[in-house]
Amino acid sequence: MNLVPSERIDKNTGFTYEEPFKPSTLLSEALKTRKAKRDGGLMVSIGVTPVSEKQISKLTKSLKKRKAKRDGGLFKKIMQDKDYDRWLDKLGGLDKDKLTENANTWAAEKQKSYPTFDEKDIANTYLHAISTYELSTDNPLGGEGDKGFQKVWRSKARQKGMQVKEMRQAAEAMLGEKKDTDKFVEALKDRRNNVTGINAYIKHGQNKEKAYTYIDDRITKQLDSVLSGKGLSAVGPVINPNEEMYWSKWLK
Repeated sequence: MNLVPSERIDKNTGFTYEEPFKPSTLLSEALKTRKAKRDGGLMVSIGVTPVSEKQISKLTKSLKKRKAKRDGGLFKKIMQDKDYDRWLDKLGGLDKDKLTENANTWAAEKQKSYPTFDEKDIANTYLHAISTYELSTDNPLGGEGDKGFQKVWRSKARQKGMQVKEMRQAAEAMLGEKKDTDKFVEALKDRRNNVTGINAYIKHGQNKEKAYTYIDDRITKQLDSVLSGKGLSAVGPVINPNEEMYWSKWLK
């Protein structure tokens, strides 16, 4: 039994008309699909509520994040320094080996006046500061140097990249598959030492001699501050693991 009224059937084709009584064609359907995508995605129905593809995509991402947290963390791949180094090479590069050598030499000499401090801790503080300073200049040590329009953006990209790397590593330490509060604190300390280098650039720009003197002075003042018992500070360079133990207490 045909339940479709005869007036709704096209006598020529035998197919029913669409509202308002016009035949459905492949062209009309294609135009509808194109318009839906242009307006924000095809629409599907969940129950009686239409949902766009954009909304579905957003929901899917949210569910993936929730599953990642449930399975042990948002970060499956831990960012290593070498990952940043590959990106850095594309922005002119930096002679990290030479900087490390310079930092070790400086720390060995500085430690003679501060024998209670670990030489490696002093070297690490100095290395992060001078590395970030060099990255902030137009002519990083061992790099190719910025030219023309590159001077407008490359140094800023290198500088910001260093800070982003530390914050990414801090986030991974807390939100990764395995929570590691020591790594979290270490990343924040490295970021603080990077800021010392950034401040050196803000104050002295391309004048490397004055910038290095500033970094030396800031670290020396922090060494004196720790010895005097005033080492717990929210700003300035960080020398050793015991300086900011309030982080560890907060994390517990």
